[in-house]
Amino acid sequence: MVYAADYSIWHQRMGHPGDDILWKLPEIVKEAPKIITIPMAKKPCEACAKGKMPSCSFPSSVSRAMKPFQIVHSDLKDMIKRSFNGYYYVLTILDDFTSHAWSFNLKKKSDTIIHAWQFVVYAKNQHNASVGTWHFDGGTEFLNDTFKTMLHNNGILSETSMPYMHQQNGHPECLNCTIMDKAQSMHSRACLTDIMWEFSWDHAIHVYNHTSICHLKWQTPYEALRSDKLDVSHLCVFGCGAYVFLPEDVRANKLSPKSKTMVYLGQPASYKGFFFYHITNG
Repeated sequence: MVYAADYSIWHQRMGHPGDDILWKLPEIVKEAPKIITIPMAKKPCEACAKGKMPSCSFPSSVSRAMKPFQIVHSDLKDMIKRSFNGYYYVLTILDDFTSHAWSFNLKKKSDTIIHAWQFVVYAKNQHNASVGTWHFDGGTEFLNDTFKTMLHNNGILSETSMPYMHQQNGHPECLNCTIMDKAQSMHSRACLTDIMWEFSWDHAIHVYNHTSICHLKWQTPYEALRSDKLDVSHLCVFGCGAYVFLPEDVRANKLSPKSKTMVYLGQPASYKGFFFYHITNG
């Protein structure tokens, strides 16, 4: 007489394996039933659903913007440690069409709305463009009445990723990963303290926008946005030493040195000059 073992019992005994393993079990182990009948229509195993449920894969997005600022992505990154100038967070904004990135240092999360509003005005004044759709995750800095009102008053549509599904906000997540890799590499090479992260992050954003990208047919984000080839002669090695000229007004006396050795920290926004760190006095 052929004995058909109970499928459910052996499924539990073997630690909830797949059906293909149970099907082969009689052939590969001793003292197993000669036949384990696998039901054609069986109820879902509750234990398997609770213990083995995988997350569905996230297919790559095929929708892309057709012009600058039609779709922008944003993300708020917690930097944990207080920076040199008292910042704790970084807001990154990425233009879907040109892959151009902007970064804003924040002292508190509620400052997000201020920089978001400034970005909308910047797009209108500097590029004669309006933000069409704003994509962000479900963070409280975006899901609040003030931010929603700002979007509504400017006719901006919003797309929010599902809670805990960072993959749906993939563009800014990938950008943050790229910028962090650049910043950490430069920061490590410069041997700076942790609180100086804001300078390495800002310079990484600057360098990123000056770096060619494959999907832009090897254009840089800067050129894709402004239709103008850029000049990179101003770039220096982040963290290198430099003799910085001291104007006469800041010298202690007539015999004081005309320059001091400092550390190069990149280009400040809105200034025709460079950032330097004076090691002696901080």
